[in-house]
Amino acid sequence: CQTSLESFRFHEASHYLYHFFWHELCDWYLEFLKPRILDSTELEDHQLSFLVVHFVFDQALKLLHPFMPFITEELWQRLPHEGDALAIAPFPVSREEFIDLEAEKSIATLEDVIVKIRNVRAEMNIQPSRKIDVNLASSDPTIVTILQEGLIHILNLARCANVNILSSLKNLEHSARRVALGVEIEIPLVGLIDFEAERAKLEKEIAGAEKEMFQIQQKLSNPDFLSGAPESVVQSNRERLLLATDKFQKLRESLSRL
Repeated sequence: CQTSLESFRFHEASHYLYHFFWHELCDWYLEFLKPRILDSTELEDHQLSFLVVHFVFDQALKLLHPFMPFITEELWQRLPHEGDALAIAPFPVSREEFIDLEAEKSIATLEDVIVKIRNVRAEMNIQPSRKIDVNLASSDPTIVTILQEGLIHILNLARCANVNILSSLKNLEHSARRVALGVEIEIPLVGLIDFEAERAKLEKEIAGAEKEMFQIQQKLSNPDFLSGAPESVVQSNRERLLLATDKFQKLRESLSRL
């Protein structure tokens, strides 16, 4: 962010800040923090959690201030702070003592596992309120430790009833399989979905995707279309074909897993 600001690439800086504030801070950090605040009975845990959140939010407001001066000033004034105004507060600088690459790797693994489980839920139309069983497998002791220590987050954020951490998967029939960062994921689907209805739905979507691919291929194989249409239209159809092909392949994979 600092490098982008110094080189006047304000769009880059705003993109980095948006991603940090909305995704890393709100989507992930605050959600990871909830069990520690809500479930812990230790006063020290609560105090430390709130101190860290306050510090990060304070620094985030200072970073956002050049882009959103009025709302950030208003919010900052309502929080405990030092100084008279956010506009004249020191701008945050990078601090090497706060960089923990191992912690970042651990969080990235947990996030990827949670996202992959959520994707399966969405693809299989599993109701958000329905808790599921999940098997996770890794032969790497370090990753197994990460999964064990982050178990509460997987249970909460992926809406799981049970998460089994194994050295290898059970290779169950009628299950969805995914691979995250060094982790194999297996989700038993028996009792979660109507297999016949899901097959019929997927077959209908596959037929639609196949028809779309055929129509675009017909256009792109027509010399009159290629020579007469604007290049932007031809390129648009090529991109549509790639998307339709990708959709077709993913649908076929989903059908094969059933």
